[in-house]
Amino acid sequence: MYNEYKEIIINQTLHGYSDGHSLLAGSKKLPSDVDRIMLTLSDMSGPSIVKGFNSYITGYPLKSAKLYALSKTWYASEMKRPGCVWTHTLLIQNADFSKISDLKKLLTLFSRPNSKKKWPEYTTSLHFPTETNNNYIYDNFDRVEISESIIKSILTSLYSFADKPVFLPADNAEHYENLVLKIWQAQWPKLQCSFSFCTGSIYSRKLNGGVFDLQVIPFNSLGQAERDNKSGIFMQTNNLNEITNLPDWVPLASEELFKKRDEMFLQFMKKYADDMKPSRTTFPKIVEIYKRIEDTNNQIMPLAKLTKVFYKLFPKAKEASLLKVSIYGSLPENSKRLLKSVSEYELFNELCTTKYYEMFDESKLKIGTRAKNIYRFSYDSTQELILKILESDLNPIGENFLLSISEAVGVDDLISLSYLKPNIINLFLQHNPSLALQSEIWESQNIERGEVLSAIAASGNLTKKIKDNIIKLLLDLHMDDIAKNLVDNLGPESIYRVLDWYDLIERGQEGNLGYNWKSAMKEHPAYLLNWLEKSKDANILTIYLIVNLLNPNSSEVIEYGSEVWRKYLDKIKIGLKKDAENEIMAFMLTFGFNNPKPNASMLVAEAFQVVHDAVASDQLKYNSWSHLAKNIPELSLFRNWDKCERLRRSLADKFIQYKWPVEHFMQSIKLNDTLIKIANYCTKSSNGRKFLNRVVEETPWESPIYSNKQRDVLINRLK
Repeated sequence: MYNEYKEIIINQTLHGYSDGHSLLAGSKKLPSDVDRIMLTLSDMSGPSIVKGFNSYITGYPLKSAKLYALSKTWYASEMKRPGCVWTHTLLIQNADFSKISDLKKLLTLFSRPNSKKKWPEYTTSLHFPTETNNNYIYDNFDRVEISESIIKSILTSLYSFADKPVFLPADNAEHYENLVLKIWQAQWPKLQCSFSFCTGSIYSRKLNGGVFDLQVIPFNSLGQAERDNKSGIFMQTNNLNEITNLPDWVPLASEELFKKRDEMFLQFMKKYADDMKPSRTTFPKIVEIYKRIEDTNNQIMPLAKLTKVFYKLFPKAKEASLLKVSIYGSLPENSKRLLKSVSEYELFNELCTTKYYEMFDESKLKIGTRAKNIYRFSYDSTQELILKILESDLNPIGENFLLSISEAVGVDDLISLSYLKPNIINLFLQHNPSLALQSEIWESQNIERGEVLSAIAASGNLTKKIKDNIIKLLLDLHMDDIAKNLVDNLGPESIYRVLDWYDLIERGQEGNLGYNWKSAMKEHPAYLLNWLEKSKDANILTIYLIVNLLNPNSSEVIEYGSEVWRKYLDKIKIGLKKDAENEIMAFMLTFGFNNPKPNASMLVAEAFQVVHDAVASDQLKYNSWSHLAKNIPELSLFRNWDKCERLRRSLADKFIQYKWPVEHFMQSIKLNDTLIKIANYCTKSSNGRKFLNRVVEETPWESPIYSNKQRDVLINRLK
């Protein structure tokens, strides 16, 4: 709890003898499980008092209540019953540890009671100021009168093993009190409120089945403690000599905690250890990283080696996140970076190329924002950084950096950069394909357009809108040579966009689509037909284009069916030059002769006479006739030149073969001369005569589209 007067509220309890050891007074009612723990730990720490251990300090966490108990116990010699003690306990909320700058000042709150029956002073909470002053009665707390070798040995034992309890044999409880409290003080808040200790454990003390982290015990209790704690570490301090082969962090910790007076290490630890694991074994890591940061600032250790040390100590992204951000990340305005001698460009070079990138939480590094900022601040420096990074193996952070630069870079800068690093454009386009919407990219002499398209296609950021606009741009730029690459890289569905573009051009400009575009589209007939089917009102020029790209005899075109063409028949009859109409009708006739479903005969009825007349006047182009010729019968060697006769015979044969409706047969023939010649051919075979009889019988002659003259022609041929 914290109020506006910069103080915290601390509850308290008093335990002592009253028909047995019990709770005598308290400022707050506590849960029953907490009561039980405190009742046990507030009693004498052994079966009987030991000389020199008449008073001692105990600290332990009450996890279920999110409290920490700091107590002082006094032997109650004034009580008639032997073995009685007084214990005054301060109950500190875990959240308040970060607000206490000087834990030793808590000792001033302890008060030994007298033997009266009431203790009202323990029934109210205490107001404890979080700010300290220099006039402090416990100034000797900082002066630890213990040899340096013992201090180093204790630090090694305590912080090298997370689960092993450490025991300090001593003549009295006061001998190590300052040292123990100094060790507790020199921890970060989360470890402080989970650390358990006692400066006077007559017998080994336990909490929730586990042994206290650090205990001072009488020498005559050493044997019992060793028997009870097989895995414990017992410091034989009376015979301790100078230790060799200490871990590197131990001398550093001893120096920082017990010799220096600036407390910079303590401030560092309290500020940056909050998101670290609250374990004793984390302490050496903090000491080591503090020293390595200092070495890097003093240019003793290079940044790359510091990163390696970070990874060794804190390999997971969530570990030491605050510290990592303060070294490598984006800091709030007016904040000072811990690495004073390293520039933002050096940091980026390290972040983008280190193999230890997995230890970072990228979201907290704010790579994107920072990358754009350094580009805007100095393009020349950023260009140098980009080239340097590209010489190394990029990691995911490096890719994110380049992606962010690609979102901010100007086209002129990018083209300029490509002269120094030719493939840089492809890399940037892969990250940011919208750069390809600038015509300068495609017109640059320093790119290979096929590779550019491959880079764009490989982009995970290529949206449909960007793709469509790139296709339109390339068409507007008349880049015919890139057509096949475009379809191969962006997929055959890009044909839809080409047709959309072509469908909007003015009539008479059909030459705007180059040969390579047409060749690329010709390889994907299904996409041409699909576009035509879905189009609500295709431009007649687009229909003409598609007809010229399709083979009417291909199975893919035939299987697609006739419906897509029937809806455009009326449009074909108007708005086209005669030779273009002839080509489309020749396509329809060839296609119809292949009997596509449904109602192929309707297409034949519309196209036959137009094609017949075009062939008769030699107005049908060779390409159209070559498709058609594959679908009509050949005549004798000396008559095969008669293309019209071949067409007429084929018409009759197809109606007979597919049993098409006879009215469509009559609608196919607009001239009596054509009808006479077809009828003459049919009379030469029994199937032909049967067919003519069916035509005479089934044709609705009353319809105005037929004439009696046509009927007479057929009847006369059947006589």
